[in-house]
Amino acid sequence: MTIWKFVIENFVEQTIPVPMGSRLLTVQAQGRKVCIWALVNPNQAFVPLTVRIIETGDPIDPFTDLTYLGTYQKFDGEYVGHVFYKWG
Repeated sequence: MTIWKFVIENFVEQTIPVPMGSRLLTVQAQGRKVCIWALVNPNQAFVPLTVRIIETGDPIDPFTDLTYLGTYQKFDGEYVGHVFYKWG
């Protein structure tokens, strides 16, 4: 097992490939980028991880199958994104 960093874009929703069985650890802004760190087994096949960024005040379906990962801030707190995810 090792820790990998995945850079995500400031899009509302995106899919990134990660090794099967990965454990998501945190999401944070690093410089101008937003990154997810995960504990991974690099020998596993890659599977899709869907990531959705929701801004403060944006609506979210209460029956969504998304799991909350964390919140990050950019531009000295001028922008706040809340990151949710689902496998597949």
